[in-house]
Amino acid sequence: LDHKLRDLTNSQHSIEGLSLWVVKHRKHAKTAVEIWLKELCKATPSRKLTLLFLSNDIVQNSRKKGIELNREFSKVMFKALQISYKDEDFQLTQGIQRLVAIWEERSTFPSDLLHRFRSLDTQYAKLAKEPPPALQTAVGELEALKPTREPPEYSELISALHSSEHQPSGDLTTQQRISDSVSEFQNSPGLAEVGQKGQILPLLDKLEHTASIIKTYNEQLKRELEEKQQLQEMLIAFLSSQKLLSERASDRLQEQQARLDHVSIVHEELVSHIANLPDLSLPSYKSGLDPLPSVGDLFQN
Repeated sequence: LDHKLRDLTNSQHSIEGLSLWVVKHRKHAKTAVEIWLKELCKATPSRKLTLLFLSNDIVQNSRKKGIELNREFSKVMFKALQISYKDEDFQLTQGIQRLVAIWEERSTFPSDLLHRFRSLDTQYAKLAKEPPPALQTAVGELEALKPTREPPEYSELISALHSSEHQPSGDLTTQQRISDSVSEFQNSPGLAEVGQKGQILPLLDKLEHTASIIKTYNEQLKRELEEKQQLQEMLIAFLSSQKLLSERASDRLQEQQARLDHVSIVHEELVSHIANLPDLSLPSYKSGLDPLPSVGDLFQN
């Protein structure tokens, strides 16, 4: 059970699979609940909530099978809820409140124990703090980044990432040329002080040349900005598709794990059933008896 609890996730498939396994082995209810409580005591708030959901699934499914598991969980559930409330976690507290409401509606535990659960809620629920608004805003902004295009192929994304390594914004040589030219004009005498046309024309040529460099560089920066925006859209679409694929793979894994747990339970029951079957093997006739006659001997006779 320790190993199965470590592999437990908060998915419905995982919880139902382990719940089925525990109910099938309810003759070990006392040990199972002790291990469950030990795991809950050292768990994080989100992990505690998963373990509490598991306990709910077990007690609901075992009610028609026997009272072993419900009896053992009744002994430790007050302590388990008290430990969980002390984490002062908002989501965990909300989850406990939902579970207690379900238990009251279905009379899962004795009424006096349910009343003690409610007293815990009165004592500890107000201590649970909601997530800070800044964090909620940040999460909302991240969720707002929806893909605006189809996810790119791997080769397309890799090519775009390689192209982004050498961009005009990193061209230090051009930046230095522009900076030197601008500084030269700032340090040159004013036009009012230039008295001859021959002095103005070279200055004008240099100014036009500098302006051309700046214009070209600005166009390159503009294209770079457009490419980065496209890359950003590609990355958002790619990450969104990978997240979806990851969730599907996780669901399939949990579904198959639940099936494997079910098959293991059936296998154990089948092995136990075979071991309890009577011995129907044929007796040995080699103890001095003559062999049966062949078909040819029968017809001859």
